[in-house]
Amino acid sequence: MTTSDVPAVELGDVIASRSYDDRGGVPLSIEIGRPVPHESHGWKCPWRITGLQRGPEPFDGWVYGSDTVDCLTYALWIVESILSDPRNDPPVTLGGQADLYLPRRPESADPAGGDS
Repeated sequence: MTTSDVPAVELGDVIASRSYDDRGGVPLSIEIGRPVPHESHGWKCPWRITGLQRGPEPFDGWVYGSDTVDCLTYALWIVESILSDPRNDPPVTLGGQADLYLPRRPESADPAGGDS
């Protein structure tokens, strides 16, 4: 199976979305789905980025957390880290500005849910 054969993550109910500046005429957007219970990881939350132009589209995944707030926080951290990656050429912008208005993962944060 090639990466282009991998099915997109099912977002379910989209509870948050944002459009960023076009990149070479291609719109870039993010979507965060509603967290849902997961049998062995507590909760999981889907996320999706379209228009990044760094590989197969859409660029998406799941994040897991002990509760819905963890899931939403981790999903936003992941999306922010992907959008602010210096390998994005051209850089992702919002209203012509580099500030993407997304939370950034603190260096001291432990995404496994424990204290560092």
